[in-house]
Amino acid sequence: MKTQLSVIVPVRNQAEQLIPFYYELIKFLPESHEIIWVNNASEDATDAEIEALSVQDNRMIGINLKKQSGTDAAVMAGLDYATGEYIIIMKGDMQHPPSMIAPILSALQNGFDIVNTSISNKKRVPLLTKWMMDGCYALLKKYHATELIEDLSELRGFKKNVVNDILFIKEKYFFPGNYFNWTSYRSTQLHYKSRNTDIENIQYTFSHLKKLSREVLQKGLPGFLKTGLVLGSVICIASLYFIFTFLYAFSKGNPVPPSALSLSALVFAGGLQIVVYSSYKKKIKEELFRLCSSHHYTIKNIIH
Repeated sequence: MKTQLSVIVPVRNQAEQLIPFYYELIKFLPESHEIIWVNNASEDATDAEIEALSVQDNRMIGINLKKQSGTDAAVMAGLDYATGEYIIIMKGDMQHPPSMIAPILSALQNGFDIVNTSISNKKRVPLLTKWMMDGCYALLKKYHATELIEDLSELRGFKKNVVNDILFIKEKYFFPGNYFNWTSYRSTQLHYKSRNTDIENIQYTFSHLKKLSREVLQKGLPGFLKTGLVLGSVICIASLYFIFTFLYAFSKGNPVPPSALSLSALVFAGGLQIVVYSSYKKKIKEELFRLCSSHHYTIKNIIH
């Protein structure tokens, strides 16, 4: 029987929370499912708890990583072993409510490729602060080649075709770090209430704005892309100057060689092409040129 849903749960040092989370989780899972625990080199009895659960439930896989890796690596390990038609990624520390599985799965079954989530019950933000911050983020997005994502939860769902694309790119030694915002997929966003009622809305803090501004300045238009954008702009401006000069001279009855006007137009077109290439090449670089160091992991053993 084909697996309908794979739930990937990265865990680290969560031995005390793992069993309560498991019994809460299975209340909301469809009959055809698998649970993939990715133990990120825990120093407590997390691996023993996973092994104990696997004895009583054969619909789960435990992946013990040999050394501590980042969240991307743990998620990638789970994706490598997921067989479900739909995949949901969630934390095992009880911060992501298992009750969200049903609405996420429903959205995926109704045509969406990616389902993102965010927390709805964060601290209220003063209206003036919100307006100011939103204005700043809008300005940053004008100077950044990719969509900026702020304050999304790590709880999200995918269709299998999205995962297949991620794994294909990984095999080419690249990792799409921002895969949950690929514009080629149909996506939606759901909201849920966190058990932590005092959680801060990070998006509307000056520390987050400062960090994001620094990243945009440092990474927005790096290296040759920045050079190409500047060079292309200079070529466009210079060629436009000559084009208008020639047209002005022609309007005054002065002879203008057709070849000079044609050459200026061709130079303008070339400069414009450089600008467009430099701007949109950044999108490709951001999505595909993240080297595989971000998803490296080493498996210690697998529990079935």
